[in-house]
Amino acid sequence: MLKLVLLLTLGLVLSVRASEDTNVEFDVSEGNSDDGVAVDDEVAVDDDVAVDDDVDPALEEDVDPPPSLSELKASQVVLPEFEGLQAPDVSQCLGEDKYKNTDDIESESDMLCAFIAFQANKDMSEPGNKVYASREEATMRYGIFKNCVANVQEINADKQKTWTAGVNLFCDMTASERYPYFIGLLPQDEDEDNDLGKERRGGMLLGAARPE
Repeated sequence: MLKLVLLLTLGLVLSVRASEDTNVEFDVSEGNSDDGVAVDDEVAVDDDVAVDDDVDPALEEDVDPPPSLSELKASQVVLPEFEGLQAPDVSQCLGEDKYKNTDDIESESDMLCAFIAFQANKDMSEPGNKVYASREEATMRYGIFKNCVANVQEINADKQKTWTAGVNLFCDMTASERYPYFIGLLPQDEDEDNDLGKERRGGMLLGAARPE
């Protein structure tokens, strides 16, 4: 009987040991496991690896904002030579109304402001439109422009006419520059010395145009 008890006890002990060998619990709360293998959930960084923190200085420079519409317009303006007048404030002469409303052009200062607006509102993508190369050229174009405006005012002052004239892109062009645009404008039997011819020549070819 005693031998039987000893055999049962020995079998129970062996069964418990076998169970302990097969059921292994891992404790990762401290970074270690029961089997002696260290568990580290942090990735080690090699201090010997150089990290390039250098940034191209060009990329760090402040980027200038794009120019405003007013700045773009002002960049197209070249002032002519003028005497006895106070230098105009270009920023106050950029609106199209400054040259389109020819009735408001009464003084030399008004005329100069209108000429500035005329330049500022040119569409440089159109053939023939360009920024004046120098102040000397601007002075020459200013004289042509003044004649054009005077021509427009004269036409519009005639109340018997059923149409009105206005300043257009030809108002600063020389006769030779306008010529290619107006070949064939007048019929062959139309004499430029008669009233109709003078109106057509004086108005259209000097830059005055009937507004649409």
